[in-house]
Amino acid sequence: MEAYEKIPLQMSKDYYLNGTPEDLIEKVEKYIKIGAKHIVLFDCTAVCDVYKLQNSSLCIKKVLDYFKDK
Repeated sequence: MEAYEKIPLQMSKDYYLNGTPEDLIEKVEKYIKIGAKHIVLFDCTAVCDVYKLQNSSLCIKKVLDYFKDK
């Protein structure tokens, strides 16, 4: 835990997509604009808090539904 507490929050934000479905859509669209063709979403919520997994899955579904036919 001591090492974990030394990791800057910005580092997490730089390497992982996080936020509301709208935040994720905005971030993914930025990657698409610069040429991304494929994006893999992985929900790591269960690693942190298994009780939030259902809500997190619903959020990811919103993101996937947004991009489904684009």
